[in-house]
Amino acid sequence: MNSHYIESSSFVRCLQERALDKFLASIDIRYDFQKHIYRGITLIVINLSRAVMCESQVFYRYIFNLIDEGSDKIVIDLTSLEFIDSSFAGVLVAALRRVKNRGGDIRLVLKKGNSLSNQMFFNGVVKIYKTYTSIKEALNSFESTQEDPTFSTAHLSSQK
Repeated sequence: MNSHYIESSSFVRCLQERALDKFLASIDIRYDFQKHIYRGITLIVINLSRAVMCESQVFYRYIFNLIDEGSDKIVIDLTSLEFIDSSFAGVLVAALRRVKNRGGDIRLVLKKGNSLSNQMFFNGVVKIYKTYTSIKEALNSFESTQEDPTFSTAHLSSQK
């Protein structure tokens, strides 16, 4: 392999890493839900400690508008949340189904050891999502891994 190509490739990766670090440093926490775009990936940061029915109704409209506008690679940062109820979990599942039907995916960011991650695991929501412990890992996962062709969303469809 050409040494010039290796140096160039390493330089590009370094620039991408710096750009990602700068992007992550610019995230603002003044709003309940925030949308950021990084290299075609929509990052949604949820700045709430609790997400119950009231917030789930607002979040439903928020995320479905983004999906309908064309967002098909989405990372949702849930690290601020300490509690979600079943209505908010239902919105997450519905959003995943909609995105999967359009050929995309949603990744969740959870704080390791947080009671929310334990709660979501037991509720079964995490079983259908790819989860990460940092925004950086979740964003990079869209570029570094290929989708599992055996994963099916058939279990997300409504039964008739």
